[in-house]
Amino acid sequence: MSVASKTAKLAALAKAAFSRTQYLFVISHMRSRSSLLSHILGSHPQVIGYTELHRSYQRWDDLLWRRTLAHLERRGSLRDKYLLDKVLHNRYPISPGILGAPNTRCIFLLREPESTLKSIRHLSSLTGEAEYKDFGKNLAYYRSRLALMSDYASKCPTNGCFVESDNLIDDTDAVLHRLTQWLGLTMPLQPEYSIFTDTGKPVKGDPSDNIKSGKVLKTAGPQGVEVPPALLEEAHAAHEACKRQLKNAFGGAS
Repeated sequence: MSVASKTAKLAALAKAAFSRTQYLFVISHMRSRSSLLSHILGSHPQVIGYTELHRSYQRWDDLLWRRTLAHLERRGSLRDKYLLDKVLHNRYPISPGILGAPNTRCIFLLREPESTLKSIRHLSSLTGEAEYKDFGKNLAYYRSRLALMSDYASKCPTNGCFVESDNLIDDTDAVLHRLTQWLGLTMPLQPEYSIFTDTGKPVKGDPSDNIKSGKVLKTAGPQGVEVPPALLEEAHAAHEACKRQLKNAFGGAS
């Protein structure tokens, strides 16, 4: 690491230590349209971040890391800004203390199981990763992820919000209006969004071409793939249990 790079990191750390900011987590699962929602949010001037950082948030110094990263990536104050990260995997836990903190907001995004499982399987053709071809493994991921999302919802009843993925596409204006008010943003969220450096890159988010359109698209989804009925039945049970918990926790969905 060069001297200039070390100096920049130390300066960012010093700024981060005294930054007053808020944290926004999109808590969801793979292929839930979380990249779309994160791009819409990250295009707003009061939100910093749009991608998946693959980070746990278990201690307060994890939030310091997030602030430091934000200072390294931009110039200007973080005051009264939301720092966004989307978390899609159980291997990146968020502690109850951070979930329930007064300067944290959590958007729980849930997609129905059939489209989700088909879309996860379709990832294999986009990324070349063979593991996504296995419906059994995809179901195990979906069930365990939704179970943890349900648990998280009980940890932040006063600072969480539930969005149904299909509503983001079918009733976009209403969903964005509700999120604008809930987050206390001074300008409304828009269905058109910016294309960022890592937009469309594997690991960072949605690797399909749709995310590069810069706007909300209604797409048909993967065709010619059928989820085995027994697995789909299990997935529906997990989805209904999670949806019920999220509605109970947050009083309905967008």
